[in-house]
Amino acid sequence: MGVSGKRATLPGIGARVKRSWTDILAESHVAAVAIALLLAWSLEAAFAAVWGPLSHLLGYLMTAVAILDVPYFPRTLTTMDRLELLVAGTELFYAFFYLAAACLLSGCVYGTGPIRSLSQYCTILRGRNHD
Repeated sequence: MGVSGKRATLPGIGARVKRSWTDILAESHVAAVAIALLLAWSLEAAFAAVWGPLSHLLGYLMTAVAILDVPYFPRTLTTMDRLELLVAGTELFYAFFYLAAACLLSGCVYGTGPIRSLSQYCTILRGRNHD
């Protein structure tokens, strides 16, 4: 039985068939939207993870250029530095988790990776008649 507990009827044939949840998700927009959201969240989490350390690096380089010397850099990490590294690591974990979820969903529903499944889905939508 399908997700709703009903059996699907093929148009023109009248025979009742059992449809799997992957077939139902592949025919609806739900899987493609979920994959797109998971990929967007993965990119956002990866950007958030890189932003903190990258901003510190850029600040260090700008200070070095401004004073024309090597700026002071403490040998040990402060509590704030450790907290920022913890946040960056957590964001990287989230990015990996979202990407893995998108790959798993795409593989189960479409049988390909998330980027390929979304590009194929876009070509299907472009050729579709929405009358």
